[in-house]
Amino acid sequence: MGLKVPVIILVHSIEHFLEEPQAQVALDNPRIQFLTLSGHVMSELVARVGKARMDRIDVVEPCLWSVDDPKPASGTPRRVAIPGAISLRTRDYPGLIRAVAENRKAFEGYRFVLGSGGEDREAIEAETKAKGLEPWFEYLPLSGDQVAQDVYMDSLRRSQVMLSLIPDDFEKYQTLKITSAVPTSVGFAVPLIMDRWSVACYRAPLIGADHGLRASLDRLLSLTEDELQAHRAALIAYRRERLALNGQALARLAARVV
Repeated sequence: MGLKVPVIILVHSIEHFLEEPQAQVALDNPRIQFLTLSGHVMSELVARVGKARMDRIDVVEPCLWSVDDPKPASGTPRRVAIPGAISLRTRDYPGLIRAVAENRKAFEGYRFVLGSGGEDREAIEAETKAKGLEPWFEYLPLSGDQVAQDVYMDSLRRSQVMLSLIPDDFEKYQTLKITSAVPTSVGFAVPLIMDRWSVACYRAPLIGADHGLRASLDRLLSLTEDELQAHRAALIAYRRERLALNGQALARLAARVV
């Protein structure tokens, strides 16, 4: 791998990176440094490539969605954003639909916003309509096969809380990569509910819940406005701190290769 300039590689997915034919060549070249998007991803990458390479690896958390501090929204009905593409592989939409259908009264005053396109959007949207759940579920309009970026971002910004919906059999977001839900929560200061393992993996001030979707939904229903306001303030403070640490991490790696 002949290099005319120093290189910093962003590793989004450890699995995909290590499958690349040139990965070992990059790891063996001291002029190449590596960025990951969360502490748990850095930890796993170091475990796989060896401690001798740890000084060439650092973390930059993607939480800069605007220059100024975010201005999170309160209000009712509570908009519950589910970030990311609508995929049954990475989100437990059937479990959510089933829970709401079985206890509609408990979820009065809540609106689950599915703000993306995705391979399973048509099927999920059809199922909620078939069950008469339109008052509880909102789908942003498509532009082609995706939701326009500005529409998607504005919807996230106006949400009161976020739900990750990671299914029990999908563990890559706690080991090999990040879920977009976390940087979105930090970037917009919208509180995010995740299970205890996920809370332990990510540094951000998340709302912890016990194992399973039912526990996350119970936590959602128990949240007071005072709790949400406290979490919003914590997210704003964390974002400020993280932006400074991001700059320090990038500067450290850059100094190694100049």
